[in-house]
Amino acid sequence: MAQTTTHLAGHNFDGYVELRHSGDVIAKAFGEAKNYELIRYHFTTFKTWLEDVGFDAQKSTPDLAYVFAPSCPELIKLKLQNSDIEFYPLSKVEEPPQPKPPEPVVPPNTLADGKSTSERTGTDVNTAGFDDLVQAFQGSGMRRNTIKRIIERRKEDMYENLEQMFQDLGSTANVREKLQHKLENGEIYFSSD
Repeated sequence: MAQTTTHLAGHNFDGYVELRHSGDVIAKAFGEAKNYELIRYHFTTFKTWLEDVGFDAQKSTPDLAYVFAPSCPELIKLKLQNSDIEFYPLSKVEEPPQPKPPEPVVPPNTLADGKSTSERTGTDVNTAGFDDLVQAFQGSGMRRNTIKRIIERRKEDMYENLEQMFQDLGSTANVREKLQHKLENGEIYFSSD
């Protein structure tokens, strides 16, 4: 049975296949595809997803994991191989990135809606602690292990917006919609400092 964009253990895998014998699943294959260079965040996220679904490349009929991307740094290739994940380069020509619309000019210490930053009452995703983020994301379906990854990854670089956070961590459409609603209502925000 082959499917694409299969939802397993709270993650959307780009590819998923089951090998069955007499109706029993004896092995699975999990795949991801990127239309740009595979980077460390993609590897870390995919590896976490595989752990969440019980990926086992060591059993007698091993599970398989693979990633398709146009390119991949040598260090990431080595990490993939050491994690029993295969990398397959694509020959697809990448589309040039679309230019971003200009950001609205907002006076210093003022939010886009005209309010002063001192009036902000939501939770800053880039600075809040674990418990505060759990509270802020309550009702969105965001899992605790994902919140821990947000805190870990923002040490290197803060998130500018929800889209960047979703590209880094992945998410279901339902979680995205709920967090977008929280962002629009000012319950959460992303500081730029």
